[in-house]
Amino acid sequence: PGIKYIVQAKLIGNFFINGFIVALALLVLLIENWFVTQKKQQELERERLESELRMLRFQVNPHFLFNTLNNIYTLVYKKSDKAPEAILKLSSLMRYMLYETEGSMVALAKELEYLDNFVELQRLRLVDNQQVNMKVEGDAGGYQVAPLLLVPFIENAFKHGIRASKDTIIDIAVSVDNGILNFCCTNDYNPGISSQINSGIGMTNVKKRLELIYGGGYSLDIDNSNGKYKVTLRLSL
Repeated sequence: PGIKYIVQAKLIGNFFINGFIVALALLVLLIENWFVTQKKQQELERERLESELRMLRFQVNPHFLFNTLNNIYTLVYKKSDKAPEAILKLSSLMRYMLYETEGSMVALAKELEYLDNFVELQRLRLVDNQQVNMKVEGDAGGYQVAPLLLVPFIENAFKHGIRASKDTIIDIAVSVDNGILNFCCTNDYNPGISSQINSGIGMTNVKKRLELIYGGGYSLDIDNSNGKYKVTLRLSL
């Protein structure tokens, strides 16, 4: 009887040991499958985000081109001497947009140069009672930023801030300090005429891009009180 009990105990022990080994193998297999599934989901999410960003960036170009061509058409229609200069400016801007913004990031210095050229192009259509001030401070060297990210705010300021019937001022300030980009754009606007100032492809586009690219690394404040429209963006580079 004693030998019988010993044999039974060994069989039971072997059963539990084998069961433990099988359970452990299944656990390892489940963990491996979980990691594989997570990796696939992350890859699919990354591809989805990249696809959405490409679509959003694609929307910037025709939107900008449409508005700028309207401005140049006005200069040509008026037989303005500024028309040839405007066409050259547009050519320079389009060259940047087509050939230097293909990556997910561009040099901040080049992006600020693009903004300056954009403002200069818009200045060509201003009259005496319309003023645009742009100030850039800090060292942009060594930093990168998502391409064509700031121009929709400036474009929006020109769209709603320039009124031929009264004096108007657009103030643009950009500063770089310890890896932080501070951007502020202020313009006058008429609430009755510019009721849709927050809408449109450009503004919706840039808000989506900020969230997709920078997540919690930015703050955006828009204030449209007292006939002033002010955008303040703080961005971690």
